[in-house]
Amino acid sequence: MVALLPLLWRLLPYALGAIALGVAYYQAQHWCNSACTDARAEASELREQIALARKHRDELAVKWADAIQKTERIYVESRAAREDDFQRIRERASTGSPSSVRIPLDALSAGLLRDAHRIANSDPSAPVRIDEAAPTVSTATGATVDEWKLTYIDAAAAYADAKAGWLGCVQSYEALRVP
Repeated sequence: MVALLPLLWRLLPYALGAIALGVAYYQAQHWCNSACTDARAEASELREQIALARKHRDELAVKWADAIQKTERIYVESRAAREDDFQRIRERASTGSPSSVRIPLDALSAGLLRDAHRIANSDPSAPVRIDEAAPTVSTATGATVDEWKLTYIDAAAAYADAKAGWLGCVQSYEALRVP
């Protein structure tokens, strides 16, 4: 046994080196495994958040589609009812005796009405040139009372459609508001 002592003293540094190497290897493996475990947990949590966000996105898309569809259905139904109402008004306006009374317009008023008519009936995406010069007196015109009645009824119908469309848009956005 005493003869083995010098040999053990020579092997001791190698044994301590092997132990230190083993401890370092264990620490590296433990650190890598814990880092991998943490990364996997974080990735799993992120996947859950992505799935939840997608679900929320899909719910909003369905809610949006439902609100738009409901608004369009209400708008179409109310537009049909408004058209019926205005058709009855047009019929009532035409039942009376025709009026030959003319309402004279001065040149400036005729020009303003002409430009307003041109803008109202033009393509909304195209710019409209407005003739700001007052028309000459010879182009001044007039309209009969019957023409004015029908024009007013058409304008009221267009306004009612525009207002219903605007209110429908507001209602659909209100339905989509997130509480």
